[in-house]
Amino acid sequence: MFVSHPDTRERFGSRGTKIQEGRVFYHQRTRKTSNIRRHEVSRQPTCPNQEGKGRYHSHIQMNSLEGYRIPDYFTLLTNGGLEFDLSHKGLGDRGARQVARALMDPLTKVHTLNLVGNQIGPEGATAISKALESNTTLHSLRLSDNNFGPEGGVAIAEALQTNKTLYDLHLASNNIGTEGTTVIAKALETNEAIEPLDLSSNKIGPTGGSAIAQAMEINNSVKELRLQSNEVGPEGATALSKTLESDKTLHSLDLWHNNIGPGEGGKAVFNALATRNKTLLFLNFGRNAIGKETGIAIATALETNKTLIYLFVRDCDIRRKGATAIAKALKSNTVLQYIDLDDNGISDGLMDQIRRLIKENHTDAYY
Repeated sequence: MFVSHPDTRERFGSRGTKIQEGRVFYHQRTRKTSNIRRHEVSRQPTCPNQEGKGRYHSHIQMNSLEGYRIPDYFTLLTNGGLEFDLSHKGLGDRGARQVARALMDPLTKVHTLNLVGNQIGPEGATAISKALESNTTLHSLRLSDNNFGPEGGVAIAEALQTNKTLYDLHLASNNIGTEGTTVIAKALETNEAIEPLDLSSNKIGPTGGSAIAQAMEINNSVKELRLQSNEVGPEGATALSKTLESDKTLHSLDLWHNNIGPGEGGKAVFNALATRNKTLLFLNFGRNAIGKETGIAIATALETNKTLIYLFVRDCDIRRKGATAIAKALKSNTVLQYIDLDDNGISDGLMDQIRRLIKENHTDAYY
């Protein structure tokens, strides 16, 4: 499970395995030239084989490939590596087409591909999406911060309807909007592969949030859902609360900074945690100005919920009344391991009381 608190940054490998790098080198001969290129590689342990011995795959550090021309990316990706970090290399649509061509080549064995921050527009996103319709080796794709808009989002949704092997998808900060999000949501109703899905900062709004919520009521694969900074508002939060009442697979939900406010939306989410939901382990509800009354709803949830381990409610205007109720709930809750109550207008004395309760329950708190 990834922890997506905005102040938390850990690097994980496939399916949450922590990466431990050791540097080695290898020589690669390109197809088009006789030049030998020396690349820096990290050898990373993956799952053990049948004999119990760890296998290794190559992760090319792209800072050693600054001299590559855009057409060389096809040759690079089809030369047998498994993990490639091509983030912030300025590929654009032209480079994206080369990547797409490589993903359709039978020689390509890549299972993890990072294309973050490459100025890939709708054309490039569409090319990659077409490649995903036939590719069966890629498991993890990071396309965040490319701004390919609704058109790119629709193309990716079409790929998700046929691709059955991609399980880790990051699409944050692409201006996908409500239009692209609703089509992606429709694709999620039939897709049974995606587990972590990041749609943060895409201006999906209440309509997009509600569409994702409805899809999650049908979807049985998504375990981790990031919707940071999307203005889903109280309407989107209420729709997601209904998902929490029935969903049996979602373990992590990130709703940081979504303008949910002190109304019924926030209360509905925590009421679902108090009464129906038995699977959610991580919830980031920070910077939503939910107020002290919703703070009481949080306390009620903590009194009865026996599965939530991580709770971030930083900068939520919970104040003394809400924090007092939470402190009381912590006297009986021994499951919660992490709670972030910073920037809530809580007095030092009350925070000290919460610290003592957390310590007694053998958990930790972020302040």
